[in-house]
Amino acid sequence: MRRDDPLSWKAKVRPQLLELAQIYKGYIQICEQIKTMTPQQKEKFRGEEPDEKTKNRVREKMNLLASGQSEDQARGSEPFYAASISAAEGQPVFFENHGVFYDAAPNEPSGNKWLLGMMEFIAEQRYARPLYQILEEDRIGVKESSDKIQRILQDAHQLRYGEPVLAPKGKIDHRAIFDFGLGRGLEHLTAEELADFFDNFCPFCTAGHSPDALRRQRDGLTEQRKAALGWRPDRINPTRKYPK
Repeated sequence: MRRDDPLSWKAKVRPQLLELAQIYKGYIQICEQIKTMTPQQKEKFRGEEPDEKTKNRVREKMNLLASGQSEDQARGSEPFYAASISAAEGQPVFFENHGVFYDAAPNEPSGNKWLLGMMEFIAEQRYARPLYQILEEDRIGVKESSDKIQRILQDAHQLRYGEPVLAPKGKIDHRAIFDFGLGRGLEHLTAEELADFFDNFCPFCTAGHSPDALRRQRDGLTEQRKAALGWRPDRINPTRKYPK
């Protein structure tokens, strides 16, 4: 049963989360609208390119909103996009006794970094694993991880050329909201409050979210982050049976 006050969770979350969730919801809904537009409608909808002053103002606003995540939660999400973070910062990202470094060439096409980010996204969404960890297991000879890399590459290239791919199990939007919501207050909400939050901000399922299902997804994501941070390359065993 839902709480009598459906907005009681507002006092438990950081103000930045409410803005980020509203921006995400609007962005996804706009992307869906654009899919059905004609080229002429798309051109009219997008309008003129914003000037640099406007772009800088938007960047500053988004950087301010993105800075409001607790350090431990931010750290928990880093392994899933370690290579992209390294590519953006030009230096390794370290986890305990190992580091991840994407050595980009000076004139490397931006499309390569897009493809890298897409592969990391697919690895997270389809297998709940960081891409660099699956790659290292593939290199050493874990068959299940080699199979996963083949699927990730196939999906990424299909998306690169505008071809559809089979959606992973679960709802991508739910995981995306948890990704930026954990560390900004979602970890403090009861199952019922989580359902109320998602009723307000989920781009598609605007009502009727299951409290128990969302609680289980939050718990599962928390465990996946712990496992990602606890992974060590020296513990890889090719004879071990890894989950598919």
